[in-house]
Order: sequence, then C-alpha cells, then structure tokens
Amino acid sequence: MTSRRAISATQRTLVELRTSIPLAGEREFGARPAWAWQAGAVTTDLLERIIVDPAICFGKPTIRGHRLWVSLILGHLAEGWTVDAVLAEFPQLEVDDVRACIAYGARLADVRFADLDAAG
Repeated sequence: MTSRRAISATQRTLVELRTSIPLAGEREFGARPAWAWQAGAVTTDLLERIIVDPAICFGKPTIRGHRLWVSLILGHLAEGWTVDAVLAEFPQLEVDDVRACIAYGARLADVRFADLDAAG
C-alpha cells in the first residue's frame, strides 16, 4: 500500500493534465469520442458558482455566497434526496446551485490522477 503525500498546486496541475495516451474509443488524433462528457458553456457557467477559498470553510469547495460545502449537497443526492428535497432543506439555494455541485463532481471525476509514490 502506498502512502499519499501532499503535493504542491503546480505538481497537482501537472499530474492532472491529460497525457498523450488516448482513452478507450479515442481517435488517433486524440479527439474525445462523441459519447464522452465534456464541459460545455452551460457547465462552465455553473462551475462559476463554486468557489474554493482558504478563508471560507477551511478551503473546501463551497457554493458561492453560502457556507455550504459541495460535498454536503452531493452527499445528500447520493443518499437519494431529490433536488426538490435539497432545495426544501436549504431554501437559500437555487436549482442551478445544485446543478453546479453535480457539475463540479463530474469535472473532478473526469481528471486523471497519478500516484506519485508509485511512480518514483
């Protein structure tokens, strides 16, 4: 079992960059297949609702203007809550805030990570 160690923001950015190894179904020139999710303009606008600020909630991703963690909303959705139930519990939120949390989770799941301990 390898241990995880803290890496700098620069290292994380370098690790997260897409490699030249194509994903299954990609064409030779590296274009993603039509079925692969890609952030569009709507998703990009939604992601602007999510902020990460070390001075707010210990740097956890939060919904802009609220001290609600993205992980809290995603956790409720994972437990089976509907979007309407989330909005009823947190009336200060809008539907797009919940959609922004989902988009943020999708963006994180679409990133490749490398175990730096195993590589070196």
